[in-house]
Amino acid sequence: LIVEILSASTSAFDLKDKFEGYKSILTFREYLLLAQDRPFLMRYLKQAERFWLQSTYGAGEVVPIESLGCELDVDALYQGINFESDTGF
Repeated sequence: LIVEILSASTSAFDLKDKFEGYKSILTFREYLLLAQDRPFLMRYLKQAERFWLQSTYGAGEVVPIESLGCELDVDALYQGINFESDTGF
């Protein structure tokens, strides 16, 4: 499992080039990308050698983390963050 926080300046790199690099890790099975500007998460789960299932989650949803055998509550991940302010807190 690899988890990344997306920012406007790095999201394209994280979603393409960095993800491609991670795929070379034989035991890599799950990739979570969390938005920093809103409650939003993308999850990639390896299904087969070259096939990854992409799922998206938002406020009020629960994300299954298959590689750890648990779930993450999106609201709990972003608890206490004020998206209206410039600093994000």
